[in-house]
Amino acid sequence: MKAWLSLPVLAASLLGAPPSHAAGDAWPDRPIRIVSPYSPGGGNDSISRLVGQHLGQALGQQVIVENRAGAGTMIGNDYVAKSAPDGYTLIVNGAGFVTNPSFYANMRYDSARDFVPVAFLASSPFVLVSNTGMPFSTLPELIDYARKHPAKLNFGNSGYGGPDHYACVMFNEFAGTDIASVPYKGSAQAISDLLGGQIQLMITPLPAVQEYIQTGRLKMLAIAAAKRSPQYPDVPTIAESGLPEYEALNWYGLMAPAGTPPAVVQKINAAVNQILFKPEVVKVFDAQGVVPSDPDTMGSPGQFAAFLKRGLEQTARVAKAAGIQPQ
Repeated sequence: MKAWLSLPVLAASLLGAPPSHAAGDAWPDRPIRIVSPYSPGGGNDSISRLVGQHLGQALGQQVIVENRAGAGTMIGNDYVAKSAPDGYTLIVNGAGFVTNPSFYANMRYDSARDFVPVAFLASSPFVLVSNTGMPFSTLPELIDYARKHPAKLNFGNSGYGGPDHYACVMFNEFAGTDIASVPYKGSAQAISDLLGGQIQLMITPLPAVQEYIQTGRLKMLAIAAAKRSPQYPDVPTIAESGLPEYEALNWYGLMAPAGTPPAVVQKINAAVNQILFKPEVVKVFDAQGVVPSDPDTMGSPGQFAAFLKRGLEQTARVAKAAGIQPQ
């Protein structure tokens, strides 16, 4: 799949390209646009506006957030991929960026070739939750039940090809289960049906279901991140509960069209890394259940590029093993 095979070239270009000081010094001299490939009011839109506000202050230029939602983020990404690579059009992407190439055929852009990773912003873990009426409370109990009761369980997800759909596909591949995945038009209806018992399971971002976990209306079986959540230190990860290397994250990352001058990319990256730890930004992140980027492991464009490469490779590998045919 060309979408991920070309990523090493991208990473090498980010790490090795000489800086263009003239471009960096002159930029920006007019307003900057950040595209959110989601509808207004959601997590991506909120993060885009928060970062955009502070980025504008740091760079001395207005930053305008523009929503271009639809087609699983592909409308917004296609628009940005075809925009001028001058640093004035950016996009905040998430996990769908790495799942789309394995689920959708005939995409009008190449996820690796047409974008430059600029700055990893923040992430929040996916969590495995179940309806409270289920006769299991741990991951091993769930896997045992699923194997003994085929066709009795369903995962809900926010739509075909999305990161939560992929998280369910990956779960079945890692666990050796065959739990059906039911697509919805957004996570709100899926969560409603999970509460009502029409479906039994979801792997979904923690902020989306946190209030139901706290009030006892849903059971949290495991955290899908690599590490336990500071908010729920007694809840084990999926990886430590029997599925090593399993990880599903809801993340936010700033990207630009391919060909954007490296000096501009570095200038934005440096500004963003300062923004992410401003007290007022951290306060909003905490309220939304997201954690700012680790500057040591994800602070550079090259580290973000390597993260995307791993994600695209794993998604392609798991989707192929699961027999997913891009539609």
